[in-house]
Amino acid sequence: KENSTFSMYLIGLMYLKGKGVGKNISKGVFYIQKSADLGYENAIIHLSSLLLSGKEVQINKKMAEKYLEMGVEREYSISMFYYGILLLIGNEIQQNKSKAEFLIKKSSEKGNDASSFFYGMMLYSGYEQIIKNRAKSAFYFQKSSEKGNCLSMYKIALMLLKGDGVKQNKTKAAFYFKKSAEMGFHLSMFHYGKMLVNGIGVQKNKSE
Repeated sequence: KENSTFSMYLIGLMYLKGKGVGKNISKGVFYIQKSADLGYENAIIHLSSLLLSGKEVQINKKMAEKYLEMGVEREYSISMFYYGILLLIGNEIQQNKSKAEFLIKKSSEKGNDASSFFYGMMLYSGYEQIIKNRAKSAFYFQKSSEKGNCLSMYKIALMLLKGDGVKQNKTKAAFYFKKSAEMGFHLSMFHYGKMLVNGIGVQKNKSE
């Protein structure tokens, strides 16, 4: 079933973009919707995006939310996060901050690293109705870091370096800066380089 829903979605993309077939918007949307109706997450998100933006289809916010709710009911982590962000911003659909927080947190609980980072940032700064809790934010940054999120690695490294919401640990901070730097994140490169030059949390090494 998953292969067939993916195939429908792929055919839909081909028609939308005119790749390998003649461009046909209505056929493209038809196959994407068919895939979404069968529960394929990428199709659900794509179709919702089309319905909200009015690209290739007429704007239909009610239908877009129906598909987003479908993704939530199926406990798809990316759908929850996407819907949560839309509800938080409130530009394309009616703002609902409490539901947004619930969905972003739930997406994190399902293992979505972007959600964990985002929810961690909300806790770190005390965004809107969320009570600032830096110790709790560190938990979410750590969780996201374990999934390979370089932004979370950078954030937890900063917290460990300064003892901000967590016990100061410069060795661990250097570890996370290095990991994030190896993934190409420029701010982590800068901080890790500084630590190497000054021998903070690591052995001094100006050549590295």
